[in-house]
Amino acid sequence: MMLSRSTASLYSTFIILFCVSSSAIQAEEKKEVLAGHSFHGHSFDTGPRQSAYLMGGTSNVHFASSSKNPQVQKFIDQGLGQLHGFWFFEAERSFRQAAAIEPECAIAYWGMAMANESNPKRAKDFIAKAHELKNKANRYEQKWIQALHNAHHKKYNNEKARWQAFIVALEEIVHEFPDDAEPKALLALHLFWNKSGKAIGVTSREAIDALLGQVFAINPMHPAHHYRIHLWDTNKPKRALKSAALCGQAAPSIAHMWHMSGHIFSRVKRYEDACWQQEASSRVDHFHMVHDRVLPTEIHNYTHNQEWFTRNLIKVGRIRDALAIAQNLVELPRHPRHNSPTNKSSAVVRGRTRLLDVLIQFELWDELLELAPTPYLAVDDDQAAHLRKSRYLAIAKFATGKQKEGEAELKALENLLAKNKALIPEQKPEQKKEKKAAPSKKETSEKKESKQPKQPTKQPEKKAQTEEEKKAAEKARKEAEKKKRETKSLVKLLGKSVAHVKAHRETALGNHQEALELYKKAGALPKTVMARAHFRAGEKEEAEKLAKKAVDSARNEVYPLAFYAKILHDLNKPAESKKAFEQMREISALIDTDLSIFKEMAPLANEFGYKENWLREYKHREDSGIRPPLKSLGPLTWHTSPAPAWELQDSLGKNVSLSDYQGKPVIVIFYLGFGCLHCVEQLDVFSPMTKEFNQAGIEIVAIGSDDLDSLKDALSAYTEEKTIEFPVLTDGKLSVFEQYRCVDNFENQALHGTFLIDAKGRIRWHDVGPEPFTKAKFLLKESQRLLKLSPTLNKKTPGVAYGH
Repeated sequence: MMLSRSTASLYSTFIILFCVSSSAIQAEEKKEVLAGHSFHGHSFDTGPRQSAYLMGGTSNVHFASSSKNPQVQKFIDQGLGQLHGFWFFEAERSFRQAAAIEPECAIAYWGMAMANESNPKRAKDFIAKAHELKNKANRYEQKWIQALHNAHHKKYNNEKARWQAFIVALEEIVHEFPDDAEPKALLALHLFWNKSGKAIGVTSREAIDALLGQVFAINPMHPAHHYRIHLWDTNKPKRALKSAALCGQAAPSIAHMWHMSGHIFSRVKRYEDACWQQEASSRVDHFHMVHDRVLPTEIHNYTHNQEWFTRNLIKVGRIRDALAIAQNLVELPRHPRHNSPTNKSSAVVRGRTRLLDVLIQFELWDELLELAPTPYLAVDDDQAAHLRKSRYLAIAKFATGKQKEGEAELKALENLLAKNKALIPEQKPEQKKEKKAAPSKKETSEKKESKQPKQPTKQPEKKAQTEEEKKAAEKARKEAEKKKRETKSLVKLLGKSVAHVKAHRETALGNHQEALELYKKAGALPKTVMARAHFRAGEKEEAEKLAKKAVDSARNEVYPLAFYAKILHDLNKPAESKKAFEQMREISALIDTDLSIFKEMAPLANEFGYKENWLREYKHREDSGIRPPLKSLGPLTWHTSPAPAWELQDSLGKNVSLSDYQGKPVIVIFYLGFGCLHCVEQLDVFSPMTKEFNQAGIEIVAIGSDDLDSLKDALSAYTEEKTIEFPVLTDGKLSVFEQYRCVDNFENQALHGTFLIDAKGRIRWHDVGPEPFTKAKFLLKESQRLLKLSPTLNKKTPGVAYGH
């Protein structure tokens, strides 16, 4: 059968499907296991399936295992350090590697269970395996295994009793091994964290801190500094400042350890130090993602760090870096399982929100207009986000002198307001019932005499509602009430949005008094916005008060201080202005002085006797710990990895290579041969959509591990009515599978995989696992989104000095 390749344009996208024969990877006795699935059961299907390596920098901890194999011990120690750093995905990988080298190493399965406390089903299976091998372990290991096995398998009256028993078991290990830091560290953690901490509740932070003090007496650089930070994070954060200075240094290869110090520095308003920690975390994560080809969505707390990092960058005036990090979040690939478009806490949604925050606060209206039609500010079906974007798009038009376009945007908002107002029924005042005069005695008597007994009128029987009908009626009523509340809320928000846009229009026209009244109707706007409105309207005293309130409510943030310094300067108060200016200068050495309000600081700096570059020199504070050069940790932003080259044959023996598609974006999917039914289903999903992909500039090709003869036989079964509309290639030796990491190194079998490769030969999206990816429509839409983005890597992104 002939399989023609679409001759798409130079910038078309090419999707490649890799396939592999299950017979090449499965032993005869394990035929019942589905291709791509673990031989050890469902719990081994997910999680890391590629081999671990010794990273270094995962802390100096040691777990006294019974293994005589030095490599096994190193991976156990590495996994333990990763557990302490909440790097659960990699911790599981390290423990899997230990088990792969020594299958009867019971404590390796305990480690896998510990890495899956947020996934009780998998944890239960892993600890069951550890318990099965418990007799091969030493006493120390047995006590750890038994404690966790009881927590997952023994019956208790309630969760509190379950975890209290677990705590008691950990205390017994502490008592029996008093010179070992690990029992104390993990006991401290479980006294206030995880399921045990939630079930029991924190009884004494002081007692837990004292226990951590015993850990540091044994090992001053133990990664339990992470736990002390969590302990005091939201309650007396200054108590954890010493640990904040040591946490990242205790395990420098674990991004989350750097991040946690940022918690404490943020709490105590040391935003410059917080940014350093969060940037270190970001760079370490990016190095790992690029080096090991791990998706950002597979990294615990990565999105949380980046989103918080962006907020702190705003606070110290690093506008360009804030834009770069927010845009980079939008550039992350979305996946239905991890980072779907409908998930409001996803990286893309958070990135878009923070990106708009930066553009709005620093009034970067030209940049907002440039990004508005791109995927960077795409809002999908989020009504609130769409309204916020529409409001500020209209404001940006008026602010940049695009009066006519601004009026069009304003009119659209007004029409939407009118449309939603019409959906709310008017409340009619209740009509007062007229009081009737009391009847006279004569009327009453006559009424009684004339009153004859009446035959009862037969009323039609009312059909009783069934329970289902009652539930349906109640559900409909609640939905109607909810819709009514939502519409009222939307009308209120639209009213404020219209007032806000009109205020900017009047400002652009120089009608400052009218603008002020409209600003007052626009809802809770930033104090700096209201201060400027009062100032322009001639209400100088109120403007100064509001500017001061902005500073007081955002302590140690540079934007309010810069604004306050400018207001004071314009009010001819040079001494007060200089004081505010110097406060701003002291808290950040890395302000983008050529953007936004900071451009207006140059005349003030000159007047106050500073040089043209008025920023102070950055220096690490003495209590912030020993810090490595940031650039040594990794890149500032996430970027994709290059796709490995390949050359394979199709069913006619013709050579096809990745370089044949040079200059075209490419998707690559590994499937496990025509003997794998769910792989054939995948082909049957993608094949009918080939034309849609081609129309979007995307081609499809499949590559499998069937040898050439097997591939020919499989394709001969297809007919002209039912055919595969894209090339199918053979990779009988699985060399390409290895290159693309579509393998389970622990069990020596191939996995399904789907990849999008862009025109520059970089992998932009991928899925690897036990099941083939079959959501072709999602992949088409996501590929189109990603290929429209201009990755941060290809832009001129700023480097951060920090004295290095």
